[in-house]
Amino acid sequence: MTAILAKKPKHVSNLKWQVYLALEDPLRAWPIPRLCGIVLVFLIVANAFLVGTTNQDIPPNLATAMYWFGVGSTAAFGVEYLCRIWVAPLMYPHLKARRARLRYLLSLMGLIDMLAVVPSVIMYAVGDYSMVSDAVRIVRLVRLIKLSRYMLGMQSIGRVLMKHRQEIIASFMMLALLAVAASVLVYDAEHEVQPDKFDSVLTGIYWAMTTITTTGYGDIVPITPLGRFFAFLVMVLSIAAVAIPGGIFSAGFIEEFRTQRHHASKRKEAAPAAAEAPTASPSQAKQAAGAEQLDVYLARETFDEFAAVSPAIPFVHDPEQEAPDASLGEGPAAHGGSETGRQASGEVE
Repeated sequence: MTAILAKKPKHVSNLKWQVYLALEDPLRAWPIPRLCGIVLVFLIVANAFLVGTTNQDIPPNLATAMYWFGVGSTAAFGVEYLCRIWVAPLMYPHLKARRARLRYLLSLMGLIDMLAVVPSVIMYAVGDYSMVSDAVRIVRLVRLIKLSRYMLGMQSIGRVLMKHRQEIIASFMMLALLAVAASVLVYDAEHEVQPDKFDSVLTGIYWAMTTITTTGYGDIVPITPLGRFFAFLVMVLSIAAVAIPGGIFSAGFIEEFRTQRHHASKRKEAAPAAAEAPTASPSQAKQAAGAEQLDVYLARETFDEFAAVSPAIPFVHDPEQEAPDASLGEGPAAHGGSETGRQASGEVE
């Protein structure tokens, strides 16, 4: 994920800045770039609805119109892809231009942007063969993922997944082990009595998943005492196994919302303090410079990836991290205090 710049850097042209806003934050752009950004969102949604249509389902005239609409959408997404490569240094301001563009090309959203263009271009170049068309129609679904850029909730979900990925993977591995163990046990208990129902371990996995997720279709049920005992154990264990991922997600969202509120309050406190400073003493000048940098690299939300590589930005520091004790004479606070004291004493002398 990338940060959203709050204002235009001095070295960036107006054209590049407006292209960047049209792609990342259309509501802050000028009217024409804003309209382009809104049209791009409309194209993403419209292409998602058109995935389920085929040439046999619509009249010929409408099919021709949809064909050209697909061509125009592919061209628009191609231009968007090239523009994102161009403004990648603004998307990753902590990297150099070449590395920022490479970072975007290899990122998940960069690959999705590429998949939104390349398969359709191949289909138009090869021809409207049935196999190619079906494959491209499925790949076009990735265009819907592009909407996550404009949905702050999706970004919060992504950050929670990245923060707690180890716990989530462990919980789903536990679910998988429970499903496999239950499928083997119920298959051994029911295969001889119901060979047509429990004909393989894979069928047992299907039964285990419908039981663990409390779906309960009822098409496959154990009838032997041992099979029902195994089913009872699976149902009891699945209560805890399914509750663990839910608890991880809940705790992650609570932590994410608290972090967002903390950083929002820090931004509100930093801006007035920098504006009201009448004289620029060394410490106040340092605070003002930090506030100015905070205003430039103002994120729409807290981006952990951006925070990890940008330790100089005040609002992305860990709120629980405390400065070293100045009385110990260690750390930057102590050195800064001593330098300020020496400068103040020099001015008095």
